[in-house]
Amino acid sequence: MKILTYDEVDHDQVLVMHLSGFGWPLTEERARAMAEHDGRIWKLFGIYAVRGDKVLGQIIPFRLRLRSTEGVADQLGVAEVVTAPDETRKGIATALMKRIEELGAEEGMTTSWLMTGEHLVAHNLYRKLGYFNVSTFPRGFKRIPKKQAQGSDIKLRQYRKRDCKKLASIYKEYLRGSLGFTDRQWDFLETGIATQQLGKAAIRVATLAGKVVGYAVSSPREGVAFIMEAVAPAKQDFDAIVSALEAQYKGSLVVGSSLIWRKQRDRFVSLDYQIRPTHWYRLMAKPLEKGMSRRKLEHLYGLDDGRFAFMSLDGF
Repeated sequence: MKILTYDEVDHDQVLVMHLSGFGWPLTEERARAMAEHDGRIWKLFGIYAVRGDKVLGQIIPFRLRLRSTEGVADQLGVAEVVTAPDETRKGIATALMKRIEELGAEEGMTTSWLMTGEHLVAHNLYRKLGYFNVSTFPRGFKRIPKKQAQGSDIKLRQYRKRDCKKLASIYKEYLRGSLGFTDRQWDFLETGIATQQLGKAAIRVATLAGKVVGYAVSSPREGVAFIMEAVAPAKQDFDAIVSALEAQYKGSLVVGSSLIWRKQRDRFVSLDYQIRPTHWYRLMAKPLEKGMSRRKLEHLYGLDDGRFAFMSLDGF
């Protein structure tokens, strides 16, 4: 078995394998767009286990810019781990995981992060490899009356490309003092649009007296409205943004997603959202630096004091 990169393997086999594992095809066009626009993805794009001409498994590594108590540094993100359906339970995923961790450590990365489901077979594999559960993905639920009215002068308008840099600045101010996933590239929203991870229509820019004060990313799905992100440094602006969204989704169930960061969760609680902390999916981490304990990792990233930030769009 050899470990090769994306440009060294049959892309059609990757497409079929990815479709089998995740339900959507990783076309060459999509892969090229991800590699071109998303600065978190390594130049090699993905690593693949290959026997002869057959592609057996895949990992797409990310270069995550994380903030700890010691500063900002690149850390390893492990994503899109999949094995060909007829090649499972043969050690392929384990071999790929060990190889990408070696590459990450060689680049000075001290921690590795991934997302998975506790109901999936992969969760037990990751635990055996030394990963531990960092957090579930709490959600906030609120039923909006049909006569809900917006009670502020906040206006929500459609996002435009020229808003990108301003919204990045607002996001940075909002996350000030937190740790973890706080350092997005300045064109993060544009990257999400270019790689088809985010619909432009889902982004709403919040203005007050013509001044941009925050933004929200939301979309309705089958009668339920999901607020993926609501960002505004000032609490009163945040409340007004959520209220404006609720007025648009009146009569619906509104869900605030991925409320891991304590500040974000507390803000939704103050608006009468009922928090459900349990969720099938988990964010997991593993120290790559020799001698780093789980307790030290948790302290470094604020997991022990509520400063750890991970917003819905930070998924990888």
